[in-house]
Amino acid sequence: MKNIETLINSLEDFPTLPTIYSKLLDLLADTHTTAQDLADFISNDPSAATKILKTVNSPIYGLQGTIDTMSEAISHVGFNEVKNLVMALSVIDLFSKMDSIENFNIVDFWKHSIAVGVISKLLGQQLGIKHADSYYLAGILHDIGKMFFLRSFSDEYAQVMNAAIYDQRSVSDVEQQLFGMTHLEAGGLIAEKWQLPENIRQTIQNHNDGKQDGRYNEQIACIHLADKIANILELGVPTLYIVSRPDPGLWEFLKVEQGLIESLYPKIMEAYQSSVRISLT
Repeated sequence: MKNIETLINSLEDFPTLPTIYSKLLDLLADTHTTAQDLADFISNDPSAATKILKTVNSPIYGLQGTIDTMSEAISHVGFNEVKNLVMALSVIDLFSKMDSIENFNIVDFWKHSIAVGVISKLLGQQLGIKHADSYYLAGILHDIGKMFFLRSFSDEYAQVMNAAIYDQRSVSDVEQQLFGMTHLEAGGLIAEKWQLPENIRQTIQNHNDGKQDGRYNEQIACIHLADKIANILELGVPTLYIVSRPDPGLWEFLKVEQGLIESLYPKIMEAYQSSVRISLT
């Protein structure tokens, strides 16, 4: 088992917030900042601006007409939504070029994360959940703790993946045995390091069971369910991995009607494929 102090020290070397996002937070903290100020700032990064506009125009939002400018994007989806898109796209860009290891393909990892973001976003919309503007980001970041292990302990993490597949164990169980810490806990520490909102940190730490402090929570439950659906649909997930079913209590808690997921399937696939093209190219 790895020494916890070694793990924490390695976490201190984990990348800081993407520069564009940290500067955006500074702008948002200024009460004099206008929508046009934000639009101008984001537009100064052509790559980020292009991806954000493509995402806002994608099936995940289903807006009528075409959004051509960053000002229009902010007007239609709001400050928080655009801020979260900046973070999601920046993190994918930051980590998607890392080297893969045996039984852990970095592109497949991000495809799965995108799938969870897309499905949780669509579920939130379909279920009429208020204040669901962070669901896409929470889905994208739900397994960010795995990036810590991959970056800092790639050889050992290959052992984790091998044991999870060939011994048919959960990844978290093997992580706990080898590191004394799971990717859920590591992800929570990364969220603290990045000073992400508390609801995002709680989702990262608790998405495996959909609960916070033993009780169901709408955002955590949605990301938990989206994660399971993405696994069942094999979106970025090798077929060798164990695929467990969602907690039955979640369906009732979220008031998911029978047949809802099946009816959403075409929209899920369209939005997922579009988001992968935008985020990973």
